[in-house]
Amino acid sequence: ASYIHNACEFTGLDLASVAILTTTNRQGRLLEKSLRAEHSDLRARFMESKYFDVFYPGVKIGTLHASKGLEFGIVILHKIDDEFPRDVTGGKDESEEHERARKALFVACSRAMERLCIISPGYAESKFLSDLSDDVWKFQYSERSEKCR
Repeated sequence: ASYIHNACEFTGLDLASVAILTTTNRQGRLLEKSLRAEHSDLRARFMESKYFDVFYPGVKIGTLHASKGLEFGIVILHKIDDEFPRDVTGGKDESEEHERARKALFVACSRAMERLCIISPGYAESKFLSDLSDDVWKFQYSERSEKCR
């Protein structure tokens, strides 16, 4: 919540410009419930792909797939761990699946226009995050394994 408020203040954007992207609908629903209980001022709402409302005046929560083709001022990728992405399959071998997953993360990152924050649990940082050069990150909170740009 503090990152969202600080990023909005720094960029001059409002809450309607913020999207939190998760890997599953279940994660998104749990996150909405938690944010509504603890940070009602964010007006966070989970939206499934077919009901994604880009005009909603609060923080939008959706899956990586729901954000396809959309851009937001501020994007937070939530719980990007070594299991990310769970639903990218179809590769002929392990290296092809790894490449497809790496591209999916890149596409998710490219949804951000001004600020990007990637949150990964400290116990299982994504192997894909090591592909992101540290020199592009303006803020790094290593104690919580968050990288924010």
